[in-house]
Amino acid sequence: MLVGSGSEERRDKGLNGRRAWLVVIPPYDDARIIAGQGTAGLEILKIFRVELVLVPVGGGGLSSGVAAAVKLSGSRAKVMGVEPALANDAQQSLREGSCGADCRRERGQHDGRWIAHPEHRDREL
Repeated sequence: MLVGSGSEERRDKGLNGRRAWLVVIPPYDDARIIAGQGTAGLEILKIFRVELVLVPVGGGGLSSGVAAAVKLSGSRAKVMGVEPALANDAQQSLREGSCGADCRRERGQHDGRWIAHPEHRDREL
């Protein structure tokens, strides 16, 4: 099912769809999604000897999952989130403590990478 372009619109449509026996699968702010994304970090550690893992930051599910898995594995590898310079809402959010429309100074080729706001569970991790 294709629904809208924003996370809030998709969430609302999914919640309404629950009555029609549809299941909402959140893209990032869910412990099960984060745990599943963590398997990517475990695969990296299984295959490579690394000191640093660079993870793209979007909604935070992948970066949170990989960081948690690497840390819990006992590896000494560091995990660093990366994002485009013109779409650095996660960096701004961490620096300023919140993120909204004010984080979006410029728009450009990275527009599709914007999220409505970094989620709470991902920020905790």
